[in-house]
Amino acid sequence: MDRAFRRAIARSNLENRGYSLYSARRGFCTELVSKGYSLRVVQELTGHRSIANLARYVDVGAAVLQAAVDAL
Repeated sequence: MDRAFRRAIARSNLENRGYSLYSARRGFCTELVSKGYSLRVVQELTGHRSIANLARYVDVGAAVLQAAVDAL
């Protein structure tokens, strides 16, 4: 899978920009959570054994934090 991913990155002229399977997984997890899916749902989709391990893959940006405060 890594080899296919690297070929796709090369064909897209996106080499040396920090893309990796790790960054793709991180983006997948972060996007699902930002769309309102629970960590438990994302855990099922990604196969993480624990929420604590999954949480390391979810980025929380300023916009998400502001939206949480605004929701109050």
